Amino acid sequence: MTSNGEYTVSETAQAAGISRQAYYKWLNRRLSLREQQEREVLEEIKRIEKRHQDSVGYDKMVRLLNKEGLSTIMDLHSRRIIGYSFSKKMDTDLVLKALESAVKNRTITGDLIIHTDL
Repeated sequence: MTSNGEYTVSETAQAAGISRQAYYKWLNRRLSLREQQEREVLEEIKRIEKRHQDSVGYDKMVRLLNKEGLSTIMDLHSRRIIGYSFSKKMDTDLVLKALESAVKNRTITGDLIIHTDL
């Protein structure tokens, strides 16, 4: 443990049962598409919180994200967001980009039903 009470990388890796090299390899890996998308959404959430200068609850955040131009595609079977897109304009192009994002994340094997409130 360091003098300020934090654990070193070696100590943390040992506790996790991995080598330091494995940790650094993981740390420097290329992010998956899903991780990149999650990072983009988190950055947008942080920008919204800064603009509103207060703690924003879940319901309010969803409304703000929609107002800011977020289009999402949800897999109703798994209840997971599988695609999304941000845009200043709420238009057909926004929805199509969200759909393209979803198709990149999931293999479409059968019929598909899409609904939009646009």
